[in-house]
Amino acid sequence: MYKYLLCLLTVILISSFSFSQMKLNLPSDMNEEETSNLKLVLDKTETPADATSLIPGTFMIGLLGDITFPFGEVFKTYAGTGWSIHGFGEYSILNSLSIGAKVGYIKFGEVETDFNTFNKTSRISEGIKQTNSQVILAFLIKYLLGGDPTCLGGFLSGGIIQPFIALQLCLILKAYTAIYPGLLEINKIQNTSQSNEFEDNSTIFGISPSVGTYIKVSKDIRLIFSADYYYLFDKADETIDDSGNINYLSLSFGAAYSFN
Repeated sequence: MYKYLLCLLTVILISSFSFSQMKLNLPSDMNEEETSNLKLVLDKTETPADATSLIPGTFMIGLLGDITFPFGEVFKTYAGTGWSIHGFGEYSILNSLSIGAKVGYIKFGEVETDFNTFNKTSRISEGIKQTNSQVILAFLIKYLLGGDPTCLGGFLSGGIIQPFIALQLCLILKAYTAIYPGLLEINKIQNTSQSNEFEDNSTIFGISPSVGTYIKVSKDIRLIFSADYYYLFDKADETIDDSGNINYLSLSFGAAYSFN
């Protein structure tokens, strides 16, 4: 009887120890498995794109209105302060880099040039009226700037303000017209006048660096402010050697819509 009791006690002790060991190992194994699964999930989680960047593959279309200021003393005699309108489309190839195309129309202000005398025997009764307009076709490349300037703080880091720089290669269709009165012949027999018109329609090339910023108002809509400086490879006046090239500054405001 004593032997049976001793054997039963031994079996109970061994069973208790084994059960305890299993109980202790079970949470450890489960924790290790859960940790592995969590690590796998974290490894698969993608880092979100920079809030100030456009996701690659994003399209953007927009419309801009501009006020344009001609530069150079000679060019100012042919063109006054004008206005312009531009439409553009862009495609984001990297987080901060996009390419696109732009088409626009610039209408410079009409300029009237007065001359007191033309020669000894004749004069111009009125000023020469000049009109100057341009159609612009451009290829552009644009880069969104990073960083977090102190003056912008959370606006830039939160993606609300997105400054950029850009460069445009331009093909420009120029239309220039000068309307001037004929010479008034001063003699004893008759006074006559004759109207004349001169036109210069040509195609020229130019480049346009620009700086600006997007202001993000929603997920897909941005306001745009920019300053575009145009440098045209064309003389303001071919008859003057030092007249300088045509150049002007456009200040733009508009809006854009982005989509995938």
